[in-house]
Amino acid sequence: MVSYLKEKHQEPKIKKPRPSRQKKTPELIEKIFNHMLENGRSMIWSCKTEGISPGSFIGWVQEDKKLAEQYTYALRARTEYLSEQMLDIATDATEDDIFDANGNRLCNREWINRSRLRIDTLKWHLSKTLPKKYGDHLQVDSNSNASVTHSGGTVNVNISTDPVQASRDYQDFIKGKK
Repeated sequence: MVSYLKEKHQEPKIKKPRPSRQKKTPELIEKIFNHMLENGRSMIWSCKTEGISPGSFIGWVQEDKKLAEQYTYALRARTEYLSEQMLDIATDATEDDIFDANGNRLCNREWINRSRLRIDTLKWHLSKTLPKKYGDHLQVDSNSNASVTHSGGTVNVNISTDPVQASRDYQDFIKGKK
């Protein structure tokens, strides 16, 4: 027979907020922004490098309107930096070719695939951080005619925002008039 020891009832511990290792100073803020702007690093990486928790930094941003404006500027500038970095990655062909032991040129597929992955990641990041500038755009014009091409042929579609007209168009379509 196995006997189990009864655990004593313990009151839940109340977690006290940890004080950050560094106080908010203009020098610390500048270092964090420099990491973001000069190296294209994330806010989280920049804060950890400087020994401050990202949560503390976000708290500072929420409390200080001027800091919030600086942070917004840093995010936009970093996004522009990342878009420029995409061009560098796409045009860098230094490692595309490798040579075997006999001196024959070979394609370095691993390098090319890694570059493709880096560019796709940066494109995704840009489309999410600045969607108006780098996101996918879908332009919809109401009350317009559209033409859709399919393997079976072309279908002309009349799109209307007027429900009465849309109903008439649908009835005409069913009857084969359109």
